[in-house]
Amino acid sequence: MNHFLKIIYFTIFVNLLLSNQKGFLKDQFLFCLNSNVNLIKINKDDTFKTGIPELDSWLKYNNVSSLEQWLPIAKENDHSGSVYLNRIYKVLVNNRKDVKELINEIQEFSFIHSAELVYPRIPFYTPNDPQYNSQWFLDQVNANQGWDFWNIQQGELPGNSNIILASVDTGVDWDHPDLVGNIWQNLGEDADGDGHTIEYINGQWVLDPGDLNQIDDDNHDNDPATLIDDLIGWDCSGYNGNQDNDPRPGNGGGWSHGTHVAGLLNSSTDNNLGISSVAFNSNVMSVKVSRESQQGQIFITEGYLGILYAAQAGHGAGSFAIINNSWGGIGYNAYEQDVINVCHNQYKAIVLAAAGNGDGGELYGTHYPSSYDNVISVTALGSNDNWNHWANYHETVDISAPGENIRSTVINNYSTWSGTSMATPIVASCIGLLQAFRSEWSSEQLATMIIETANPIIYSINSETYLEGTLGSGRVDVLQALVTELYPKLELMGYDLEIINNNDGTISPGDELHLFLVIYNEAGWGNANNISVNMNSISNNVNIINGISNFPNIDSDEAAINESLPFILNLDSHFEQDSLMLNFNIQSNENDNLFYKNDISLSFPVFYDSIFGDLNNDNNVNILDVVIVINLILDNTDPTDSDINADLNDDNTFDILDIVVLLNLIIE
Repeated sequence: MNHFLKIIYFTIFVNLLLSNQKGFLKDQFLFCLNSNVNLIKINKDDTFKTGIPELDSWLKYNNVSSLEQWLPIAKENDHSGSVYLNRIYKVLVNNRKDVKELINEIQEFSFIHSAELVYPRIPFYTPNDPQYNSQWFLDQVNANQGWDFWNIQQGELPGNSNIILASVDTGVDWDHPDLVGNIWQNLGEDADGDGHTIEYINGQWVLDPGDLNQIDDDNHDNDPATLIDDLIGWDCSGYNGNQDNDPRPGNGGGWSHGTHVAGLLNSSTDNNLGISSVAFNSNVMSVKVSRESQQGQIFITEGYLGILYAAQAGHGAGSFAIINNSWGGIGYNAYEQDVINVCHNQYKAIVLAAAGNGDGGELYGTHYPSSYDNVISVTALGSNDNWNHWANYHETVDISAPGENIRSTVINNYSTWSGTSMATPIVASCIGLLQAFRSEWSSEQLATMIIETANPIIYSINSETYLEGTLGSGRVDVLQALVTELYPKLELMGYDLEIINNNDGTISPGDELHLFLVIYNEAGWGNANNISVNMNSISNNVNIINGISNFPNIDSDEAAINESLPFILNLDSHFEQDSLMLNFNIQSNENDNLFYKNDISLSFPVFYDSIFGDLNNDNNVNILDVVIVINLILDNTDPTDSDINADLNDDNTFDILDIVVLLNLIIE
């Protein structure tokens, strides 16, 4: 049986397994305390004593076997909205009660903010037959031309040793000859001050003995008892959940996944050995998030702890981390989204994730963490930008990259694999090279530009209509990202609305509207030129008289208005909706088939002229209006401010005379 069929059958088996589990783990769940509740002090003896009597009783009654902080390195202020990461706890149970039922029960307590299911996360890769002596994807993403921006022959190497590319995965064979030269060294833990945290001693690479002082020297998580001597990264999983400072993978072929990813992130390049990588000369941080006690399929067990560690460590090193997650699974978990939000917003990390390898064929659907907000989701292409119908596609995908027959490092060797797991670190490596060239750009700007400069030719090559908009913005093109000046960031600052031939200041059916937009270009972003805005409406019975307006160029931190050419529209007399909905598509900085784009929307209330005697506002005077007056006369309903309209003869009372007026109106 060939390897491809083996992978199909294995994928089917895994999906059947997950479907039998209903997609979530049946022996555990997460809950979050309210922000005003003290952290739980967990005492493990025969029973749990948390300091919250109601919770203690509930845990005992439900036969809870383990209670622990989900993210023990989370800081007090690491929060996304009202969810504080240090107040999230993982519960393991030993009973037959459904986990969903337990979640519903625990959420009834006033001190509980919320609770979430836990979904299995597995690395997605498709090992192929060995050994291909080529890296075709480098030409495909235009890496070779990108390197020409550096004078390599004169010793000016592409990349930057301050750039941190994190492999949050099964661990990295960090002393691999083609990786050790680019392994991130945490100089905040350089206790002996010799400028490095690894050394070559007696024919092998080891963690620098002079730095192993059992002290958390950099203390970037504000807890001196954790992350002690994290010289090159961190092992969040250990053998069975015990963390340590050596993020080396376990033994066996399946454990090479994180090492394959690391080689694509940044293997040593131009060193007369092995393979090349796009980022060329940057650093790889190893974060191991799989427990070595696992048998058979290797799952990601502490993935979000690893993401948080990488984000904190990158920020603590004075920069930010580009965090690669070549794994995932089904099922949305709000706490996982909260972790991503904290890493993105507070630690300025760029988080990438593999879109998934389908289900034995292409698969349309969400996938996590790749489908979370603030994550760059990457799907895979074959040679010549062909979509070969085996990976995930969806509107949440941000970008595509080569993902078939990808050569990279494995434990003590090299191998050629396929998968979105391979496509994702290629994009991350491209971001690393772009950061080296555009060191003044923020993490948000780097992420924006790598996505916006991707080549949309993939939609011409793969012309199936159902794929439109589901493979991201295009195939990553690092050369285009390098040569393209920073795009603007255009936002609606305000507007001016003129209602023609209507003096009451309200919009009504039949009105003609002239609309002027004030567009602002956010400070720190590129200048906007050749700005064109197209207007359309999703409301019915709207006539667009002028739907296109050009704006003058807008420099960074400046604004402009379409003063000479307003948008003009007319509401038909048959317009019947409460609001007028308008959409505006902004485009600028066009260069061949690439351009900046942003969409904004506006909504305006629409008012209707009232009909005398129409008390229920149905645009008719009928028996229903008579019923309203009768109820007011009989005191069956309490009058409101609007019921003054029922006093049709203006005698300050509701009586039979008002009914007479209504009847005359109906008869007429």
